[in-house]
Amino acid sequence: GVNWKLRGAPLRGWEDPQTGIRWLGSTLGIDEAERLASEGNQSLAANHVRSVADTFLSNAAERLMLPVPHLRGDRNDHRSAEQFLRTLTSEGQRRLRRRSGKKFAEYLEPVESWKELRELLIAWANRGSHGGEVAAQEVRRLIKACEAAISSFNCPDCETAVWHADEGRRERLRCDCGNVRWSYG
Repeated sequence: GVNWKLRGAPLRGWEDPQTGIRWLGSTLGIDEAERLASEGNQSLAANHVRSVADTFLSNAAERLMLPVPHLRGDRNDHRSAEQFLRTLTSEGQRRLRRRSGKKFAEYLEPVESWKELRELLIAWANRGSHGGEVAAQEVRRLIKACEAAISSFNCPDCETAVWHADEGRRERLRCDCGNVRWSYG
């Protein structure tokens, strides 16, 4: 079914008179991929994960002021998750930092989750999007990788996104507690 949003809360489309319209359990739509997978629609579930990743990573890239190469015409607005993840992994290695004692050090756990998601999107979501078969265990791993990659933008200490606060004069973003930083300058 079609998904609608009402005041930012996603709704699952009409199914039948007994069920009616239901709320999605997650604002990201990952639970819809889980539902599709549980119903045996593995390829559709993999394709849905791709859609969630495309949307989320486009918004994340904008908030992080991710330097992405300019594409001509409409292609600028139709980037895929794989394109954002490629840039995120390379830029994240030097821009993403986490407090370690009194200093800030490399924070590579999110970068590793972005790398894993990119590899799985290429291997399994591409196959699912283009009519190929995707196994149930592959979809489960793809869903978990997408959830991990999305949650990795949140600070493990305060659980706010790394773009929660903008320290403009220092050209960096940070979470609420300041333990995770992203330099955009």
